[in-house]
Amino acid sequence: MLIIRLLIAASLLVQLIGERTSDAYRLEPISRVFAPTGSKATQSFEINNDGNERIALVVSVQTLERDDSYVETNRDAEDEFLIYPPQMVLSPGKRQTLRVTWLGDTNLAREKAYRIVVQQVPIEQLDPTAKNTTTPDGRVRVLLNYRGTLFIRPLRAAPKISIEAAPGSPVNGGRFPS
Repeated sequence: MLIIRLLIAASLLVQLIGERTSDAYRLEPISRVFAPTGSKATQSFEINNDGNERIALVVSVQTLERDDSYVETNRDAEDEFLIYPPQMVLSPGKRQTLRVTWLGDTNLAREKAYRIVVQQVPIEQLDPTAKNTTTPDGRVRVLLNYRGTLFIRPLRAAPKISIEAAPGSPVNGGRFPS
């Protein structure tokens, strides 16, 4: 029984290692700071297909919220941004400029954070003429997703830092050095 498990694990590992990284792509930069109005309300990203096969990508934006335990939650934020193009098929070695424009509130009281999600999908989802590779052939298809960060910063934003509590240090009997 152990030998069968080892053979299955070894064959899966060989298949994953042997799988080309043909669908590799890059999103640059991974983070941008937007202004709520003006020329900085639109930012550009570049997507590069470094692989040797055509890839299909879908772009979306989600909120980025964290609770007190720093657990992230997201919800759709498509109505607050204009993404162009929202879908694309990139040939090997090609690149595409992605433009993102903030359409939300122009009078923000504080900075807002969002996720830009670039999701690789099966090529036949965006190009019906592409070879259908959904038939079972024993291979594992790995699709790459990027989750970047977008910050919408008020025009005259300034840091506002305050310390509400600070535990004492065990050095100097629990007192802070003066």
